[in-house]
Amino acid sequence: MELQNKINEYKKIRQRLKAYYYLMNIVYWDAATVAPVESYIERGNNLSLLSEDLYKIRTGKEYTDLVEYLYNKKNELDLEFAHEIELTKDEKK
Repeated sequence: MELQNKINEYKKIRQRLKAYYYLMNIVYWDAATVAPVESYIERGNNLSLLSEDLYKIRTGKEYTDLVEYLYNKKNELDLEFAHEIELTKDEKK
């Protein structure tokens, strides 16, 4: 049961990370297509805040500990999820 709880916690954080990446991609797309040229200062400030939050989540103890725990249990995970955990662990090196 503990393993499943850790998996659920990890997936919840990954969903938050994906949401941040999604928002940042929309802002980049907007900048490259229709955003007024003079909006670059506000856009840059907003991207800075999003990037800072993203960094805090990715390097935070909660996420780091979850990745480490799941990596140590990767033989108990399905192959696809175990591979995701391996890739996530490699990203953190």
